[in-house]
Amino acid sequence: MFKRVGNLSVFVVALAFSASPARAQGPTPTRDDVDEMIRKAVKQLRDEYDSKLRTRDEDLKKVADAVLKTNMDLGAIIRTLNDQQTTVGQLRRDLDDRHSAMLKIVSENQTALDHLTKDLDARHAALQKLLFDNQTGLDQITKTNSDGKRVLSAESIRNSHEVRDEIRRLIPPPVPLVGRLIVNNNMNEPQSLYVNGTAHLIEARSRRVIELPVGTFTYHLPHESSKYRTIGAPTYEAGVDINYQIQPQRYFRQVWDPILGWIWVPV
Repeated sequence: MFKRVGNLSVFVVALAFSASPARAQGPTPTRDDVDEMIRKAVKQLRDEYDSKLRTRDEDLKKVADAVLKTNMDLGAIIRTLNDQQTTVGQLRRDLDDRHSAMLKIVSENQTALDHLTKDLDARHAALQKLLFDNQTGLDQITKTNSDGKRVLSAESIRNSHEVRDEIRRLIPPPVPLVGRLIVNNNMNEPQSLYVNGTAHLIEARSRRVIELPVGTFTYHLPHESSKYRTIGAPTYEAGVDINYQIQPQRYFRQVWDPILGWIWVPV
């Protein structure tokens, strides 16, 4: 810088001396005047140079601040891009996992659908066969009457014991009108049993079957009250046993009665 200032000083001195012919008629400048002029010119140049340096430094600082801010912004942008890239990667992995899971579910559903289709086909074939067999069997045991309706064929009933057994199973047997009363006399003497008011002699140690109308009937031994029984489904039978009847033993005790005195009363 001093070299430059020196050059500028020489330039200023040269200017000062080159102007002297124009001022030849005036007083000749002294060395002090020249030095003063040089100092002023140098100071002016130095001030201008320092001002330019300050302006340049300020501009450089602004540029550095802008570059720093740009770097910070770029760092934030890079971090955001990295975060977004991580998020995109996670989303991609999640979508891949979901896609694999959906493909697995579709495959399992397709397998189940194939099994279900095969099962339905098998059942449909079995139903078709059953319908064909039923229709064939129906054609064998039925015929069309004059009204155009299908009725049982008498010939098929006569020739097939399975059909006859099935008809017997489906049609209930007729209800009998008469049932049986089986009386067992377990005593050593003949006994008379009254059934619906009619006496029946039952020999000692014997068994007798009495036919009665189906329904409720009365029976009793002599000197007994009537009892009720019913003959009905499914056996249409009833039983009566005549056994020894042991009378319970009674006990008495003696008590004092104010009017009768001492008397015996049952316990």
